[in-house]
Amino acid sequence: MNLHAIKQAVEVHGYDNVKRAIDKAVEKGKLSMSYVNGILKTWAREGYPREGEYSGDPIMQQEERRTGFWGS
Repeated sequence: MNLHAIKQAVEVHGYDNVKRAIDKAVEKGKLSMSYVNGILKTWAREGYPREGEYSGDPIMQQEERRTGFWGS
């Protein structure tokens, strides 16, 4: 992943969605911008997830509700 690609993704999809997509890619062990872009493309087409919607981890969902974003 490079900073320019991340900045472009944020401009198109918004910070929160890019953060969620990167977190999801990390969960899956797929650390490439093409994987992240694939997630974002799917979400743009099918609808972006709401808070806690894409993860089954109740602790992370609770953290997202508490802090307003995924992770630390």
